[in-house]
Amino acid sequence: MCLAIVAVSFPPQGMHAAEVTANCDESPTCRERFSQAQQFAKEEELEKSLAILQPLYATYPDPRLTYPLARLLHRLKRQIDAIPLYQRYLDAGIESNAEVLARVRQFQREAQIEAELDRRVTSTSPTDAAGNHPPPPATKVKPWVWVVVGVAGLAAMGTAVGLGVYFGTGVPAPDATVMYR
Repeated sequence: MCLAIVAVSFPPQGMHAAEVTANCDESPTCRERFSQAQQFAKEEELEKSLAILQPLYATYPDPRLTYPLARLLHRLKRQIDAIPLYQRYLDAGIESNAEVLARVRQFQREAQIEAELDRRVTSTSPTDAAGNHPPPPATKVKPWVWVVVGVAGLAAMGTAVGLGVYFGTGVPAPDATVMYR
């Protein structure tokens, strides 16, 4: 998997984005595979779509494939891999629509922000040798809180016993019906 990411992240040696002549539109196989990847992405089967698109881009390094590949990686929460692909798409200069370029730049900024947040979260949370996060520390309650809880409990019990004794041993009320003989 890492090898596929490396193959996607770096263009072939000696080639710059502007020099790439591979065109996916010229190959029926590439067009067909790209359609399959798009269909999987629409069905939210992003891993399957990525499994098609990464080798496709390695075979046909068409800069137009970098944007859908970057979007897939971004949607899969792999921002670190998506950021250079967004930049490669922008650097290729193949898009002239200002709205599309603005959207690509926005996605790139979002990926950078998310990657920075992920980096901060992982750098601030310690892990053990197995990569597991330790449980959060137990919250200690101050001793005086337990004293207050105990006194309140005793007061409630004393009140309940006192009321029970008062009402339980009192003089019975005379019966409302009086019998005459």
